[in-house]
Amino acid sequence: MSVTWYGVSTLLFDDGETKVLTDGFFSRPFFAGLDSIAEPDTAQIARMVETADLHDLAMITAVHSHFDHAMDLGVVALATGAAVFGSESTANVSRGAGVAESKIV
Repeated sequence: MSVTWYGVSTLLFDDGETKVLTDGFFSRPFFAGLDSIAEPDTAQIARMVETADLHDLAMITAVHSHFDHAMDLGVVALATGAAVFGSESTANVSRGAGVAESKIV
């Protein structure tokens, strides 16, 4: 079993057969002020999917649904085909990104 830290609380657990990711927060938006809109950085997420070899990710879960844990979750799930496991708030973030109900646990 290996555990790789990608910052904040993003951890990849890999036993050589199955990969599970917590949070998957890769965008790291910079807030210049309260009027800024936080949204996933799809280019950065795509780079991380490549860099971390997440194409065969089995599941992604958010520790909780604050933006700095769950914001990128749906985009990561769509990019990797991973199932999403979490609270109803996490499920709603995933739905908002277009994740199919069959992929939300």
